[in-house]
Amino acid sequence: MTFPIGKTWVAPKLNDSSTQVCQAAKSTALPNQKANQSKKNNTKHTTEPFTGDRTLAQSIMFMHDTLLSQKVARAVAEGDIGRVYEGIKMMLFSFAGSSHLKYVSYLLETICDLELESSEAAKDVFLKNWLVNPSGKAQKYQEGDFTQERYNRELETFVDRKDTQWNADYICKVISPNVHHFMKMKNTYGDGVGLAKHRGEHREPHSKSEVRTLLETYRSEELHRFRSGHSYDSTADTTVDTFGEGVEQLYNGKLQKWITDSTSTRATRSNSQAEELSTMDDADGIDDPYDYDNDDEEDHKQPTYTSGNMVLVDGELQVKLEDISVQSAASYMDEDVDEEVNYAEDSEDTHSDTELGEM
Repeated sequence: MTFPIGKTWVAPKLNDSSTQVCQAAKSTALPNQKANQSKKNNTKHTTEPFTGDRTLAQSIMFMHDTLLSQKVARAVAEGDIGRVYEGIKMMLFSFAGSSHLKYVSYLLETICDLELESSEAAKDVFLKNWLVNPSGKAQKYQEGDFTQERYNRELETFVDRKDTQWNADYICKVISPNVHHFMKMKNTYGDGVGLAKHRGEHREPHSKSEVRTLLETYRSEELHRFRSGHSYDSTADTTVDTFGEGVEQLYNGKLQKWITDSTSTRATRSNSQAEELSTMDDADGIDDPYDYDNDDEEDHKQPTYTSGNMVLVDGELQVKLEDISVQSAASYMDEDVDEEVNYAEDSEDTHSDTELGEM
């Protein structure tokens, strides 16, 4: 990809007030920030001068992210869940290259659930219910989770006003099924009294003059031309390509770390993988405490499982846990089965005796 070549960029000189602000910021920086800044200053003199154009790169990536966001937003309005799903997959890499790590975990979990752990029918049901259209009009689709959040906020006002509970009959049978209509009435009640054009909002002023001024600044500063050395202050964040950074982060260990964290408590390994791991464990010469192949059968230690009961105590749900072995759990289940069988036999005998007595 080639770009028009502009003039070599020369950093503007700071005036006295700007210099004082920069010095004050450096003096009040945290110890870690000062250490990082000293490292940057030390490497600044040893490396070659920067000859790229970070401003142009930032502008390109901003347009990339904006177009992707606009594409997903339009797909949501049209109800095209396929385009929305593919756009979210691409956003995953941008999130991985930024500080939004919770979005990375959520999207990885969602994508893996749909692609690897769900049947085609379950995946189809999930995607079809991802977008909703309460109005029934074209180009009026909405995100299902955001819509539910708006409904919940509206329901909270009714619950607080009526001083009632969420599970009350009035809320469940009257308000909840019609909450969408209540919200619509609040936004359109002015139409009935001739106030449709005056909804408490001022008309936005025309922005053509501001856009024209902005484009003139772009032209004079040659923003969309390649200007060698065009960069920012050394203290600024120079991360430009969050998409490429995200791909590199996932490839260099972040994806594997997420896999380890998300599967550490789940038995997700296939038989072939288990055999491969077992072979690797045997080859290392280290005794595995969970390998019972060379032990006597009587020395086998049964793994423990956590069992418990959920009970309500003074209106609070409490879980009482109890660690039991596999053998005791099996015997406990056998006792329950025997009790149920005996109870069923006693019930049949009682029922037969009752019928004979009636005859």
